[in-house]
Amino acid sequence: MQKRHSKSLTKPATSAFSLLDEDKSKLEEVRRRAAVLGSTLNKSETVRLSLSAIDLLTDTELKTLLERLHRLRPGRV
Repeated sequence: MQKRHSKSLTKPATSAFSLLDEDKSKLEEVRRRAAVLGSTLNKSETVRLSLSAIDLLTDTELKTLLERLHRLRPGRV
């Protein structure tokens, strides 16, 4: 298993949010792909990895994704 190097991190904050079943499936697919590559990720790491990938997008690419985003009703479902 490949070790991830952690820098001096601030204290993690917990957060609760809602996902569609298809979004949960996508996160599990990222975890599976990472495992095939030798990295085991937990759910939090998978979300943080996804956020890092979003940072790599151009504004045009981000806008395209935002237009495809299905908005969920705030609060717990």
